[in-house]
Amino acid sequence: MKASEFSFKKGLYQLNPQPNFNFQLNRVIMWDGGRLEDVQKAGSRITDSQSWKHELTRMAQEAESEGRTENAIAYYRMSEFFMYDGDPDKIAAYTRAANLFYDFYAEYFTSGEVQLFRVPYEDAVLAGYSYPGGLAGSLCRLSHG
Repeated sequence: MKASEFSFKKGLYQLNPQPNFNFQLNRVIMWDGGRLEDVQKAGSRITDSQSWKHELTRMAQEAESEGRTENAIAYYRMSEFFMYDGDPDKIAAYTRAANLFYDFYAEYFTSGEVQLFRVPYEDAVLAGYSYPGGLAGSLCRLSHG
């Protein structure tokens, strides 16, 4: 996948009656690479943080087994969103999403198009990315999540 292929979707879907779950499910589709048909099915079954974890993890495993890596990244990443600190599955979900991400987008890093750097923070290290993009001027975009 090359940078010219990146695009964000537009719109808002009613995927869950609870506003917070609905918003986060829309994020999965609009910004994270989730498929509408997957998220619609799961959205109707999500009633609390435990069902969120179950549904997003199930979708991630299914997508991964079907070779839909971009979808799997999105679902693993968001599966841990409502997991409490100390949940043993939280780190595993994050790690799986990160490993898939770096494998899926490896071409960007190995070509030097995107540079990965590490930012020390307290007892951890945060990932940072630099993408010069070839535009004149000094543009800056900060993304986090």
